[in-house]
Amino acid sequence: MNKIMKLKGNMGINIGQPIILVIIAIIIIILMGSIFYYVSINEGYDEQYRNITIEQQLLTQRLAKAVQGIITNNANATSLLRLSRRNFDENLEALEKGKESIDLPPIPTINMQEFQPIKNRWIKVREAIDHILDSTADLQNLNDSANRIHDKIIPDIIRQFDELIQIAIDKNLSPRSIEQLGRQRVLLQKIDNNINHFLSGTNEKIPDLLVSDLKLFVAVVDGLQKGDDLRQIKPLQFQETTDKLNQIIKIF
Repeated sequence: MNKIMKLKGNMGINIGQPIILVIIAIIIIILMGSIFYYVSINEGYDEQYRNITIEQQLLTQRLAKAVQGIITNNANATSLLRLSRRNFDENLEALEKGKESIDLPPIPTINMQEFQPIKNRWIKVREAIDHILDSTADLQNLNDSANRIHDKIIPDIIRQFDELIQIAIDKNLSPRSIEQLGRQRVLLQKIDNNINHFLSGTNEKIPDLLVSDLKLFVAVVDGLQKGDDLRQIKPLQFQETTDKLNQIIKIF
C-alpha cells in the first residue's frame, strides 16, 4: 500500500484504491510517448549510439502497447512488457556505462546533461511498470477494475452529484457554487466516456485526456472541501452538502 501511495503522489493524483492501477497504466502510456529522444553525439561511435536510441524509441512504443494490452486482457502483453522493460534497461546501461561486447564506450560526459533527465523519467516509469508486474492478482483483475470504473463507480458518483446539486439548489447556494457542481457532473460524464474509449483502444489521445480530466476533477473536489482561491472555489456550506460531498469522495 505504501508503494501505491508513493506512486500516486509522484503522478500528482490523489484518488482511491479502485482506480489506482488503471491510472498508473494510463500514465505509463503517456510518459513512454516522450521518454526518449536522440542524443546528438559527434563522436566516432555516433552510428552505434544512434542505433541504440532508435531501438529505445521502438521500445517505448512496445511498452505502451503492452500496458494497453494488459488492460484489454491481451494474453501476450505481460511477457512483452517484461521483455521490453529488460531491453530498455540494457540499452540505457549501454549508453551510460558502455558495452564491452561491441566495444562501445559510455556516452561522453558532455552528453550526460541531456541523458540524465531521460534516465530520471525512466526510473519513474519503471517503478510504475514494476508495480503492475509485481501485483499478479491485481494484474489479473486490471481489466475488471477498468470496467468496474466505467460500469459502476462513475455512474454512482454521477448520481451522487445529481443529489448534491439538488441539495445546493434547495439550500440556495450561490449560482457560482451550483455552476461548479454542474461542471463537475459534466466532467464525470466526459471521464466515463473516455474510459470507454480507452478500454476499446480507439483513440491515442485518450490517456492524456483522462489524466488531465481526473486531475481537474480531484482539484475541484478538493476546492469544494477546503476552498481554492486560484480557481475561485469556496468551500461548500451547510452540513447536508458537505456530508454528500464526503460520500462522493469515499466512492471515488
